[in-house]
Amino acid sequence: MTFIPFADCVALLGISQPALSKKIKLSYVNARQVPNPNGGRPVWEIALESLPQEAQDRYWQQQRLAAEVAAKKRGGRPSKAQKEAQARAEAEAAAEVAATEAYITAPGWQRDIVDDRYAVVQDTIDMGRKAIAEYIRANNIQATVGTVYRWRRAFKEQGKAGLLTAYGNRKGESAVPDDVFSKFVAIYNSESQPSSQTAYIAAKGWFDEHYSGTCPSLKAFEYRYKRDIPEVQRYMARFGESAYNRKYGYSITRDLTSLTAGEVAVGDHMQLDVLARMPDGRVVRPWLTAWCDMKSRRFMGWLLHPEAPNSDHILLSFKNMAERFGLPRYIYIDNGKDYRSKDFAGGRNAIRPEYNLDRIASLVEDTGTQVLFKTKIVSNLTAELGIGVQFAIPYGAQSKVIERRFEDHHDKFERLLDGYTGTNTVKRPENLKKQIKSDKILPYDELCQLLERFLQVLDRIPFGSKAIMANCSPVEIWNKDNPALRRVSDPRTLALFCMRTSRPVKVGKNGVKDSDLGVIYWDDALVSHKGERVFLRRDMQNYRYAWVYSESDELICRAEQQTLVKPIADDPISKAELAEGMRRKRAEKKAVKALIKAQEDITNEERIRMLEAGVAAINRERGYEEPDEPARTLVMQQTPLDTRVREQERYLKEATTNSPVLPIIDAPAPKKKLLPCTATQRDYQNKN
Repeated sequence: MTFIPFADCVALLGISQPALSKKIKLSYVNARQVPNPNGGRPVWEIALESLPQEAQDRYWQQQRLAAEVAAKKRGGRPSKAQKEAQARAEAEAAAEVAATEAYITAPGWQRDIVDDRYAVVQDTIDMGRKAIAEYIRANNIQATVGTVYRWRRAFKEQGKAGLLTAYGNRKGESAVPDDVFSKFVAIYNSESQPSSQTAYIAAKGWFDEHYSGTCPSLKAFEYRYKRDIPEVQRYMARFGESAYNRKYGYSITRDLTSLTAGEVAVGDHMQLDVLARMPDGRVVRPWLTAWCDMKSRRFMGWLLHPEAPNSDHILLSFKNMAERFGLPRYIYIDNGKDYRSKDFAGGRNAIRPEYNLDRIASLVEDTGTQVLFKTKIVSNLTAELGIGVQFAIPYGAQSKVIERRFEDHHDKFERLLDGYTGTNTVKRPENLKKQIKSDKILPYDELCQLLERFLQVLDRIPFGSKAIMANCSPVEIWNKDNPALRRVSDPRTLALFCMRTSRPVKVGKNGVKDSDLGVIYWDDALVSHKGERVFLRRDMQNYRYAWVYSESDELICRAEQQTLVKPIADDPISKAELAEGMRRKRAEKKAVKALIKAQEDITNEERIRMLEAGVAAINRERGYEEPDEPARTLVMQQTPLDTRVREQERYLKEATTNSPVLPIIDAPAPKKKLLPCTATQRDYQNKN
């Protein structure tokens, strides 16, 4: 560190002596007192490095000019001693500049530490060991007397740069080798979430196999893991993509102002965390299938059901929504197979038969059956009603606004009821078993009524101040837009649309079996369609009847569900069922015989003639004409049995010659005359 006299500093800065004295008193510059060479009071020397950079540059420029002038006065080059002095001065100046830059470029927190240490050094510059110890106790300094002496020595040698801490000098370095660390990361970054201790033991085994010495500690591995592996990478590797998407994934903000209330409906299922008692005594956790408006978040349609959700519940809840609020222009649904069903959204391979409704009308009886009288019906409900379908991202609850409404339903409704189960076993209330034993569980019908009332209340609770539709309730947003309601022209239309369409099934010997329900449908019109593949279309709330359509989209009949007959008909009902089964059996056989009798009767001669003509036609089509049979060379083949034949002839001849004459008795005629079947057999019979 370079110190300059007080007077030279005043000239260098261009200020008055009192001004410089004030700067020294306020510690704006680094100064020290030294003995006066002329005797008297000590004089001040100011550290050049504590002055502004332009003052330092000006000082060194003056020093170089002074050296050049001195050299010219001597009439030659600078002496060796002058060169060494100038080199030392330049080296010291460069060191001072580097130290100053180190202080200036240090982080703010490190400069604060340097300033605190500099204040201690200035306060204790003339103190001894005891005075320094007393100073430390009085000012509660976090340092020892030796540390203060070390600061003073470092400041004397390097200025403020000597007071910089050594924190962070080894940033980026680690005692853990890269290949060992990669093994640790490979084991620790797993969705099975092994502990860091387990990963460390495995990495330590790898270290012992490939390195000598002591393996770094677990803390070293954990420190490098947190330093080198980004938080998002750690989180996804250990908790999975879905958890990462919920916490760190980018979410697209929708502009809901571009929508109209009722334009887009979002559908989904949710299992309630509340127990309910069914009429038969069973305790169940019901499911809620609901539709929510994307803009206003208003519940538009819903259905509470005790069994697991399927396409039937989706169609019924959709019908409920359409009857209350009309048809939306778009629906936003997930990728579950119940939503992808061909009845509702068309499925992956939509089957869309067109039905002859004139034929339906002729079969409908005055029993309140609801049908739609239009030119055609498509089994895909959304396509026929002109509703666009948008499938959400799989396993992405953020993309469906109804998920947030389900949370409101859980917090504001389910938690208030007896029989609340909690979201998991850890959060399950301890008094749940007592509530079940004391029969405090809500009856299912009462839960349905409370749910109906609560959803009306929920739609009137305003959103918070941070919501997009701040301080407005769903009903208010709906009423502000006042959307037009899109309804079907005939109420019976919607009922027919909401009928379920089965997979293609084959008509068996007993009728059409619905494997989903385990029942068989039959009508006498199905007799002539046995073995064919047909479709069933049936009302979800009345499975007694089903409409049967052929694969060519033609209505066949309305079939009725068949009942099982008791093995022993010992009561009037079972006897009537048995009689009905026998009647059906006779009617079916009679109908099949009638179909056979309606066929044309062809004689045997005509059948053979038609067959001969058909073979000739096939040969003509392929350009083949049978030639006349050519003359063939006769080749006689001798066999070992030829001698046996000659022996038999000789034996018969000798027997005839030597035997007495016996009367000839005609052989009796056969009881049945054998009719020749072929021309060869007829020729043989005529010869014999």
